[in-house]
Amino acid sequence: MNPYGHKLTCLSMGPTPDRMGPPMKTSINPSSKIIKTRPKPLKILFVAAEVAPYASVGGLGQVIYFLARALKKQGHDVRILMPKYGYMDESKYKTKMVWPGLAVPTGGKENPLICNVKLHTPAKADVPVYFLENMEYYEQRANVYGYIDDHIRWGLL
Repeated sequence: MNPYGHKLTCLSMGPTPDRMGPPMKTSINPSSKIIKTRPKPLKILFVAAEVAPYASVGGLGQVIYFLARALKKQGHDVRILMPKYGYMDESKYKTKMVWPGLAVPTGGKENPLICNVKLHTPAKADVPVYFLENMEYYEQRANVYGYIDDHIRWGLL
């Protein structure tokens, strides 16, 4: 507290060589002791068209892979959502159904689009990956990109 009875708070921005991680909140209490505390962990969901090693066409898949793990190491709750492409081997990446028959409204007078959501939990407490299943937009396609309806496919995510 300052002489007027107000508590003083400041944020130290960015990592320093002696400390990696999110900014720390520094509080000064009346006895002039500095107390450093970490902010609450964030809940982060990455939504991407490709994520290594499941589907990696360009740099995006690698960036999502490494960034998600780096943030998890800092203590954040990190998860990934991506399409379930038809060429993905479910025997290699074990999944479990977490949301069957998800009705996604399309904004028109048509019936909603029906999707499934599956979860793959890698070993070693790695980042969980949710797969959005839809035959029409993901599973019957041979490539990740290059379709005339890509804007619809990515909007569905």
